[in-house]
Amino acid sequence: MDGALIVLTGEAGVGKTSIAEACATDGAARGFHVLSVANYHSARAPFGPFLEVMRMLARERPEAVPAAAGDRLVFERFIGTAPVAGSEQPLDKRRFFVVAAEVLERSAAVTPLLAIVEDAHWSDPESLEFLRFFAPRLATAPIVVIVTLRTDADDDALAVQIDALSRLPVTQRHTVTPLDDRSLLTIITLSAPNVSLDAENAAALCRRAEGNPLIALELARDAASGAPLPSSFVTAIGARLRNLQPSERTAIEAASVVGRTFAFSDLQALLNLPRTTLISAIRGARDAGIVEETAIGFAFRHERLREAVETRMLAVERSDLHRRRALALEALGGDAALLAMHWAAANEPARAAPFAERAGDEAMARDAFATARARYREALAGSDDDAAVRLEPKLARASESLGDAAGAARWYDAAAQRARAAGTDDGRWRLRAADSQYRAGHRDEAMAAVRLLLAETADASLQFDGAALLAMYHAYAGEAEFAEHFIGVARGYDGPRDPIRALACLGARRHGDPPRRRRMAGGRQRCGRDRGGIGRRGPDRDQSSQLQRHGTSPRQAS
Repeated sequence: MDGALIVLTGEAGVGKTSIAEACATDGAARGFHVLSVANYHSARAPFGPFLEVMRMLARERPEAVPAAAGDRLVFERFIGTAPVAGSEQPLDKRRFFVVAAEVLERSAAVTPLLAIVEDAHWSDPESLEFLRFFAPRLATAPIVVIVTLRTDADDDALAVQIDALSRLPVTQRHTVTPLDDRSLLTIITLSAPNVSLDAENAAALCRRAEGNPLIALELARDAASGAPLPSSFVTAIGARLRNLQPSERTAIEAASVVGRTFAFSDLQALLNLPRTTLISAIRGARDAGIVEETAIGFAFRHERLREAVETRMLAVERSDLHRRRALALEALGGDAALLAMHWAAANEPARAAPFAERAGDEAMARDAFATARARYREALAGSDDDAAVRLEPKLARASESLGDAAGAARWYDAAAQRARAAGTDDGRWRLRAADSQYRAGHRDEAMAAVRLLLAETADASLQFDGAALLAMYHAYAGEAEFAEHFIGVARGYDGPRDPIRALACLGARRHGDPPRRRRMAGGRQRCGRDRGGIGRRGPDRDQSSQLQRHGTSPRQAS
């Protein structure tokens, strides 16, 4: 049996979840092992939904967990059952991808697997990256993955990822479109048999629902109570909230801040209400069709219901509830990314910043560089200058890890400027900024920045690093004489030497070996075209003047 990746797209409430649930029911009846997870707007942890899938399999299919000690350690560290902090062995995202794929395949070898991932528009970038890695293996594995996402999600990066997934041979993409009036009325008849609509109200309901079954059902439920047909979905939810008791309305508004799913203890921590009052409040919200009881707590019947409840509150009410939620999570030692989100929603960016930074550090430790960069940006927005000194280099390193050399150069340069303003500039960030500029294709600017730094610094280790870089840059350009010159310059400096720069110097030496010089010299003119602009141009055309600035002639350099 071959597998498939099924991507269901459509507007909120159009029926994607209903289709996924029907697939789950049918799959279970056909002998599939069904796993269902969801993404939430309030929490975008690295690999979030797939870590949840891995944890489920570890509990339900322990035989699928790797037996080899090394792979088992990778698996347990990523899913959080083994410690990460303080370990000498860093986490390796690529290796985890391989291990996780093998866990899924071993499980599917026993029983075909159906994994449902809802609301992928709120997924973290690393989860989509894993899906792109794993999807080609579905061609030979009895695994079906169903992904749902909104088409109205305004996220260009997500659109790129989904388009890439959609082009894979194993992918089937289906857009769930609005229903016609007849289909809407059929759904109402099946789901709400106590609703009786005359022709006029039926036509009005279909017109206001615009083909969206969730909206149609919510409007029909209000009509069933004998109230006039609401003019819109938001009006329907607002009227339903007004019919609740004050304590019931307070509880449901607090729940909307917690998220799509919530526990009784979450509301206890937020609200100063007696237990019996809180139970009665949740019952009232359930009877009003806003929330439902689940195996592990409670949940809004649909994300649009939660959104409608939250948006009806005053901004000051929302921020106050987010503040109380953040304080409650802090007392429990809650998730850093979640704490950052709640403090930011409480309009307290300074309190959100350290948690966002911690979430970024945790993401970097898992090779989740895109998530780390997003968290560091959030932290920087609420930080003072002292914290920015730490955050800008972290942003640069995250950008480097993503292959964004231009972004890394900008952040290293920002760190260098901040250090100069504070009188603490030791040249390290300037050198890293120049190196990133070079890798971004700006050779002339990078080499000029390194030469300027060599002229200004008295730090021997920094001089060695700079000279080693210049040697390597000239070697890459096929300029053997100049590479040899800067190798000699580097060797003339005493003091600590960065091993990476020492390797660069060694690499430049190999590029400049006499047996290869003629071939390299012949390739100089081609280098600018073949290497994306890393060749002779701009101020580096006059090579003699470059070496003369360092007190050496080209002949002497060779």
